[in-house]
Amino acid sequence: KALQILTNQNIIKEEEIVKLREQNVLIEQHVGILTAELSAAQVLVEETRLDTKKKLIVIGVAVGVGAVLAWLYMRRKPDNCEEDQEDDDQLEMRLATPVPDSLECVICMEGVKEVMMEPCGHVCCC
Repeated sequence: KALQILTNQNIIKEEEIVKLREQNVLIEQHVGILTAELSAAQVLVEETRLDTKKKLIVIGVAVGVGAVLAWLYMRRKPDNCEEDQEDDDQLEMRLATPVPDSLECVICMEGVKEVMMEPCGHVCCC
């Protein structure tokens, strides 16, 4: 009887070994699939990283060009200082001139009405 029990235990252990080997094969297959997916994901991450670097470079160049253009504009601006002074002088003269009530701006009450509203056609502000 003891021999029969040992034989049965050996058969059960051998069946367990077979099942464990089958599970091992399945696990190895899954590891292979996951490794392939991980490699593909790493490639996508690297491509995204490179794409982001390219975009940052383009943005940096655009900002640099914008800064240079702004600098050039500001550098050119003092040449127009005389025109600005003339405009300021004309504005001061207009404000210093007394304005009749019928022509007075309804907003600031100082300037002459010059702006026509659309679509009504009212002229009521400077």
